[in-house]
Amino acid sequence: MFKKIILSLAMLISLLAVIGLLLPRHSHIERSIHIDRPASMVYGVVNSFALFPRWSPWQHLDPDMVQSASGPAEGVGATLKWSGNKKIGTGTQVITASTPNESVSSDLTFGDMGTSKTVISLSSDGKGTAVRWTLDTDMGAGPVGRYFGLMMDSMVGGDFETGLKNLKALLESMPSADLAGLDARLVE
Repeated sequence: MFKKIILSLAMLISLLAVIGLLLPRHSHIERSIHIDRPASMVYGVVNSFALFPRWSPWQHLDPDMVQSASGPAEGVGATLKWSGNKKIGTGTQVITASTPNESVSSDLTFGDMGTSKTVISLSSDGKGTAVRWTLDTDMGAGPVGRYFGLMMDSMVGGDFETGLKNLKALLESMPSADLAGLDARLVE
C-alpha cells in the first residue's frame, strides 16, 4: 500500500514536470490606453525616470521605498534603482532603446529573478496618443518557472493598467503642448 502511494506520487510529479516543460517558456503581458496629449509630450515623460514616482503603479505599495536615478537624465542609459519592502523588493530599470515620440525600451531586473524586457510604444491618432506597455519575460528552462508564466498576466497586468491610468491622469493634468523637435536643457 505504501509503495503504491509513493509510486503514484512519483508518477504525478513526473507528469506535472513533463507538462511544465511543454508550457511556453516566454510570458507576454500587454496593456494599452489612450491619452489626450501629443506623443511628444507622452514620450517626454516616459523617456526619463524624473516623473516615474508620480505614475508608477508600485509607488503606493511602499511609501518608504528608496529610489535613486543614475546615468543620463533621459534616454538610453538612464537608470532607476529601488529597494523596498517585500511587495517591492529590489531591482533596476535601465532604458536600452529610445525612439523619439515612438517608443522607449527598458531592461527590468527584479533582484535575482532575472531580466525582463519592457516597451512603451506610442502612436499618434490625431486626437492624442495610443500608449501600449508590454513586458516580455523568459521564464527559464525549468517547469516551475513555466507554471509561473501562466500567472504572470494576472500578477502584473493589473499593475500595468494602474500605471497607464496614472500616466494618463498625470499627463492630462498638464497643459497640452507638442514638444516634437524641442531641445530643452537645464541651464544653471
